[in-house]
Amino acid sequence: MELLKTDSFTLSIDDDVVSLDGKKLDSSYRKLSAMKEVIMDKNAITAENGDEQIYMMYRDVAAESDRSAFDKIGVRYDVTIMPDYRLGNELNKTLGHYHPKAEDGVSYPEIYEILKGEALILLQKILADGGVDLRLAHAKAGQKVLIMPDYGHITINSGHSLLAMSNLVCTRFTSDYKSIEAMHGGAIYVLSDGSHVANNAYKNVSITDPYVQPNIGSLMKDINLYDAFVSSPADFEFLSKPSILEGLINP
Repeated sequence: MELLKTDSFTLSIDDDVVSLDGKKLDSSYRKLSAMKEVIMDKNAITAENGDEQIYMMYRDVAAESDRSAFDKIGVRYDVTIMPDYRLGNELNKTLGHYHPKAEDGVSYPEIYEILKGEALILLQKILADGGVDLRLAHAKAGQKVLIMPDYGHITINSGHSLLAMSNLVCTRFTSDYKSIEAMHGGAIYVLSDGSHVANNAYKNVSITDPYVQPNIGSLMKDINLYDAFVSSPADFEFLSKPSILEGLINP
């Protein structure tokens, strides 16, 4: 099945294995057992199913002819494949993480694009008073979501089918997964029927649904995220220099 056709390559998937122009790509993966701290029903993980792979990550996907553009900006293009799986009574999801602050004092943003299926992305920001600003971004194939600075994020497969998504992110930091694990997941758990249950580890959660993201040209271009970057890498410099983003949103 074709996932994406760019000006540089065709990305396809067969039995959860992703290939670039017919060449299989190396992946890492998240096992069900690694999700023990962040799912609602801890009993859903057993000795028998703990090694099951619940999503696969393909890092730094690029045509060799385009790599210099990515290296210059300090950005990589990733692809994640998430089957329609159940974490107990929850929809399948990523573990979730926060990004640290860059040298300019602003935390790193990120951009996602849905290639196949549907996703619900939870964006959550811890406020000074300990409350939580939680925003719910719904996205279908072809749509992009900007993860703003200071927002941790978790992606949920909400489409009851295979979810494939890509992202552009700076290469100069390591994500913080421990903060999500310490709170036993995100501010809400999303169940298989689409409803959600509050995570009582969080207090004073304010939910904005749907998330209305800033309108910046590099994000809203009517072409796929990979080609948008390769055609104009400078438009995405805010991914490695986050303070630029404020000027793009509020020129």
